[in-house]
Amino acid sequence: MGEAKLKRLRALESVMPSAVQTAGGRVQVRWETESAATPMGQLAYFIEFLTLTGLWTRWQESYPLVYASPNAPSKAEILGTWTLSILAGHRRYAHVAAIRCDGVNPGLLGMRKVISEDALRRALAVTPGIEGVAWLDQHLNESVAALLDAPWILDIDTTVKPLYGKQEGAVVSYNPKKPGRPSHTYHTYLMAGLRLVVGAEVRAGNEHSGSPTHDLHRCQLSARAVALIYNWWSLFVRLANPQARREAITSRPWLMSSVGRKTEHAGQTTITLTGLHAEFAKARDALMRVSALLQGWTIRAAEQFNPSTVWSLVCDHLKRVLAAIAPTHARRALQNHALGAG
Repeated sequence: MGEAKLKRLRALESVMPSAVQTAGGRVQVRWETESAATPMGQLAYFIEFLTLTGLWTRWQESYPLVYASPNAPSKAEILGTWTLSILAGHRRYAHVAAIRCDGVNPGLLGMRKVISEDALRRALAVTPGIEGVAWLDQHLNESVAALLDAPWILDIDTTVKPLYGKQEGAVVSYNPKKPGRPSHTYHTYLMAGLRLVVGAEVRAGNEHSGSPTHDLHRCQLSARAVALIYNWWSLFVRLANPQARREAITSRPWLMSSVGRKTEHAGQTTITLTGLHAEFAKARDALMRVSALLQGWTIRAAEQFNPSTVWSLVCDHLKRVLAAIAPTHARRALQNHALGAG
């Protein structure tokens, strides 16, 4: 049987429904393998936040990894796969397979595809150690620097992570959940109140307080990447829900989870969202408000598009709403000059 004929046969099989007997009666089930869909349809609004503020572009452009092979994944594909996996709450590289069927969000991030778990693991392994940590620290600092003039308290948290394989820095020490099990310790430094991460370190299992240590490389990169994306998501959620801070474990299902189906017609791309939770209508209203704010700030930024100015307007808005702190006189003067107001 020819390859073209086999492909047509498989396409026909995907269209033809199969019968399933259920307690509610007989139903027809149709399997679609070619349609572009995602279980995280509302993520388009968060991607708009990353795009209009310039956070996504600046993060990609400064990534220190350079591949020589033309067949290697692009920076957008490496960082996009990493970001989508973190947002989905994955804890292992193997979980990346769960998002490889996403036919919507990778394209919105400028990706051609979601790379495999092995490709992601190799990319992080060959990312230069010192340069990679400095790269993530730079963007982690950028995510909180504009908010530091609001009153805040440093909160230090130490978390013990039990390990089940041979990993660098896996040392038997204090472990309340799995006594005798080797572990790493994660040291996280947060802004109390806003709960933004200002720093993150991975240490050997017996280092429960700050001291010099050898680099754990991929763990160090992953800890900082999770902290960075957590900050971006937290700030986005505060734009959507300024009344109170919502933890990621509750805000992600609220502002991410919906079936998104992408269709294209006459050069126009449409994403149709179908709700998966009871607060779908509230999520719609909140996300559309955030989108309107971002687009308004983009217009205000300057006649020429300036993502860094959009980011400063986002931070000024959050400080004004959350801490009643207005922009400094110098910043207002620069904004007025950009707007031609003298």
